[in-house]
Amino acid sequence: MAPTVTRSGWEPPPIKVASPRPIWKKLPIDQLEAELEPIFVYFKQSRQSGEAFGDFCHRVGFAALRQFVTTYEATTPRVTKTRHRITVQPDLYARLQTAATAQGKQVSQLATEAIAAYLAGEAP
Repeated sequence: MAPTVTRSGWEPPPIKVASPRPIWKKLPIDQLEAELEPIFVYFKQSRQSGEAFGDFCHRVGFAALRQFVTTYEATTPRVTKTRHRITVQPDLYARLQTAATAQGKQVSQLATEAIAAYLAGEAP
């Protein structure tokens, strides 16, 4: 649709926007990640090139989103508890990162193993 000329000047064509529609009536914050994961997986698997998330949801429709969510099975175990964070000095983090890369592990995995070993009395 082309712009139109009115008494006030040029007016752009109307923009079509899909009305938002809730999938859940109420969603506890601690379930947010677990509930949104299937929708983002569906988007990643089925989106068209350059398609925005909202456009994807509108294209596939509410019923398809709900169907995918109800049949989705995570391929990796979900973390259901709060993830705790610790801070280390930058030089120590760099060493940890180098060691993790050399061992083919994630930094968090190596840090967890090292702390567990230390607390078990296996480290000096």
